[in-house]
Amino acid sequence: MRGRPIPDKTYRHSQSWFREVVLDVEGKKLKYEVEHNAHVFQPWGRARLWDGTKWNLVHAIPGEELQTYGRTSYTSKSVEEDAFDEDLAELERVAMAVVL
Repeated sequence: MRGRPIPDKTYRHSQSWFREVVLDVEGKKLKYEVEHNAHVFQPWGRARLWDGTKWNLVHAIPGEELQTYGRTSYTSKSVEEDAFDEDLAELERVAMAVVL
């Protein structure tokens, strides 16, 4: 990923797995998030830009287009962080084209 990671975390909450990466890229804060659970219509991927007061949506990927789907399970006790890498890369690709 481009930029300096601020937090980079993978966690489980409410029967879903999440990967969240916040980057400082050329003075701009970008947040990439991917959620995965058992239902193809519920997961999502989002790229957001911090404007100083709130996170603004830059790009979204619907669940049925996520590459993560099928690589993780909401019942899994753990998940490999790299399971989210393809989706994070796509979020970053579009966000960089829009923001920079």
